[in-house]
Amino acid sequence: MFEDTRLKVFMAVARTGSFTAAAREIGISQPAVSQNVAELEKEVGEPLFERQRGSVRLTDTGMAFMDYASRIIHWYGAMDSAFGPSARVSHPGPLIVSADSYCSDYLVPKLVTALRLSSPNLKFIINPYEKEDGGKDPEISFFVAEKPSEADLLNTATLCGTVQACAVSSSPSVQAQGYFPEGMLLAVWEPYFKLVPDDIKALTVLVSESVPAVESAAASSEGIIGILPLHEGLNPSLKVLPFPLPDLQLDLHMEPSADFSTTDLFLKISSLLQSGII
Repeated sequence: MFEDTRLKVFMAVARTGSFTAAAREIGISQPAVSQNVAELEKEVGEPLFERQRGSVRLTDTGMAFMDYASRIIHWYGAMDSAFGPSARVSHPGPLIVSADSYCSDYLVPKLVTALRLSSPNLKFIINPYEKEDGGKDPEISFFVAEKPSEADLLNTATLCGTVQACAVSSSPSVQAQGYFPEGMLLAVWEPYFKLVPDDIKALTVLVSESVPAVESAAASSEGIIGILPLHEGLNPSLKVLPFPLPDLQLDLHMEPSADFSTTDLFLKISSLLQSGII
C-alpha cells in the first residue's frame, strides 16, 4: 500500500486532538506517535500542534500543513487503487477498445500505460470509433461530442470528462500581445470548426481531424493561430494564448458494453478517469 506513515499519524492526531487517542486509532504506541510528529515538526521548522494538558490543537502552521497532507494522502489512495495489489485485473482475451482520433492520440495511450503498470498481461485491440456498428463490437468506446443544448440523460450517463479548447501561436508578437490581432489566419481542429462563429470560419485556412496537423500548421507559420484541444506535449515553439474559448469545450464520453460494464476492469478504468491519473 502507498502511504506516508508520518502523515497518517499527523492526520490522526489532528482528527482526534490527542496523541493517545491517535495511537489507539492507528494501533501504535503513544511514544511512536510523538516521535512521528516531532520528526515532521523538525522538518517543517515550526510546531504543528499546541500541546495542552490531555489534548493538542493545530497551530496556524499545522492548519496549513493539514491542507497539504490531506491532498497527499488522497493521492496515495488514488495510487494504491491504480497500481497497488488490489489494482491488478485480468481480462479474457484482448480488450476491444473503440476510440475517435482525439481519444486514440491522447487518452487511450495513457489508459493502456496505466493499466499495464499494474496488470502487464493485459492486451488491447484499438479500433476507430464508428457511430454505426461496424466490425466486431467494442467492449468500451471513448469519443468526444458537442455539449447538448438541452438536458440529455442518455448522453449524461456516458459523460466522464471534458476536452478544453485552446488557441496556440508560434508568433512572439502574438504571444506578447495576448489578443487576436488583425491579419492572422486560423487552423482549426474539425470538431471545433462547426462550433466557431462564421467570422472565425472565414479566417480559417486549415480544418483537420488531426490535432498534430493543426499544431504543425501553427508551429510552421507565425501568421497562423491554431485552435485545438489543450493537451500534454504541446510543441515547445507554441504558446497557449489567454483567449477564453468556453463555447468550444467538448464532452468526453466513455461507453461500455452491457457485459463489460459489470467487470472489475471497467471499474478500474472508471477509477483511473475519476482520479485524474488519465
